[in-house]
Amino acid sequence: MAVEIGIVGLQNAGKTTLFNALTRAGAGVSGKEHVGMAPIADDRLPQLAEIVKPQKTIPTSFEFVNGVGG
Repeated sequence: MAVEIGIVGLQNAGKTTLFNALTRAGAGVSGKEHVGMAPIADDRLPQLAEIVKPQKTIPTSFEFVNGVGG
């Protein structure tokens, strides 16, 4: 499951720069929508999985959408 986050703002406000810093996606073309994922590190997850013993352990992540500004 991913937490979805939209990055919106005016043109040349730094949306793509922020997007690249958060996702390391290397988006370079402004004026286009970009989607990138960033994992959420949680050192407690293996410990919880050991207690609960789920069939599958899936860490969550952020999904960033760099929208086109107006």
